[in-house]
Amino acid sequence: MKAEEAKHNFGARYIKQNYPPHYFTMMRQLTLWGYFSSKEGMTKALRYIETPGRYDGAFPIKR
Repeated sequence: MKAEEAKHNFGARYIKQNYPPHYFTMMRQLTLWGYFSSKEGMTKALRYIETPGRYDGAFPIKR
């Protein structure tokens, strides 16, 4: 039964396995990855908020 269903499966998995990604999609993804991994992209576009305060390893914890 599953083999018969697999022959007629034209979902995302079938398309991904049988057709290579389009060059425009790959270039777009690489461009976005490059921008958002840069200092400009991380601080301005991603609404980067630096952690306020300082690290205190001896902070007392209520238990």
